[in-house]
Amino acid sequence: MEREISMRGRLTKVNREKRTAELNNFGDTLIELQFEENLSETMQRLATCFVKVIGIEQARPGNRFGPMKVREISVAWPSIDEFKAVEPKIFDPDRATSYYQHDDDDPVDIEEFIKVIYEARDR
Repeated sequence: MEREISMRGRLTKVNREKRTAELNNFGDTLIELQFEENLSETMQRLATCFVKVIGIEQARPGNRFGPMKVREISVAWPSIDEFKAVEPKIFDPDRATSYYQHDDDDPVDIEEFIKVIYEARDR
């Protein structure tokens, strides 16, 4: 038996190779998640965010339900802790900037690094 469910919680332990993750739904309950390749990038981008997941659960023997197969995932709300700050900084995964350097490159050029940060702020 299958059932469609919708849950909210913090997304953790995203593994793109195995296409698995966990959802902590605040009751100290971890829900195992499985996802298709087309959701890999989104799952990685939303790792550690509070999310809403819609998916299908399979029944197991003993009327228990197993891992949830994710169909849709989206940001549910920003972190509660971020709202408690005097000047809250809300993390937006769509506006995040990265600066990657290979091990064989020269040491980090601080001016270039700062330039990347300022350019990202102007987006």
